[in-house]
Amino acid sequence: MLTIADMCIGNSLRPDRSTKLPVPPPIVTMCGCRWFFTVSIAMHLILLNRKQYVDTMQCMKRGFTIIELLIVMAIIGMLASIMLVTFSTLQAKSRDTRRVEDVRELQKALGMYYIESNQFPISASPINITGTDPVSTVLINNGVISGISGDPVSPTYDYTYQTSGPGNYTITFCLETDSIPKYVQGCTNTISN
Repeated sequence: MLTIADMCIGNSLRPDRSTKLPVPPPIVTMCGCRWFFTVSIAMHLILLNRKQYVDTMQCMKRGFTIIELLIVMAIIGMLASIMLVTFSTLQAKSRDTRRVEDVRELQKALGMYYIESNQFPISASPINITGTDPVSTVLINNGVISGISGDPVSPTYDYTYQTSGPGNYTITFCLETDSIPKYVQGCTNTISN
């Protein structure tokens, strides 16, 4: 055990001594060696911080355990699946918006055709609107519409057109979601005049 006298003389600083320096109180005026205690506290803190630094570096060199890697992979997998579901839903809503816009453009073109011809293109049986069908060809040739696109997911979903007389028609279309007001999910949505 070191005494205050030993610490004042400096015996504890010799390299052949293997004793640890005790942490002295910060303000000591014994033996007139106040500077020694300040220096010894500073050295003790430096050695303590160096040991913590070395421990931290050794910990970082070890790498990750399998459990840590599995936990991180599970979290990334969950986040990816949430993003995939969200992205798929947004895509379906976007396709539904396009379908409604396409059908409304077709409805406007049919109205302009009716003004010019005093009737709608006649089709007793349902026709799938693809852009190359007979109804699309008539509307494009008369200049009431520049082009008609089919359903974004055709042939799974299609727009169908059918007349029930010279002044009546029905357009049927499908939606993948319930995101658009007045329309429902499924292939039961209709627009007629």
